[in-house]
Amino acid sequence: MTPFEELEQYGQLQLVKADKIQSFDILPSTLTDKSVWTHEDFQAIGDISKSVDDKHENNRNDALTLKLN
Repeated sequence: MTPFEELEQYGQLQLVKADKIQSFDILPSTLTDKSVWTHEDFQAIGDISKSVDDKHENNRNDALTLKLN
């Protein structure tokens, strides 16, 4: 059980396809063919996006994983 699973009964987030945006061309057809993305798709979208960001010369993804202690 995830820490927020109990809260999921009160709301839900769906991203609904509206227009074809070139930025999403990096996603596989298993995602782009869907008309609605749900929370089950977010990890895959995030992983793909991060892998593309990691290749960019100005990325700051190292700041996202920086440990303070």
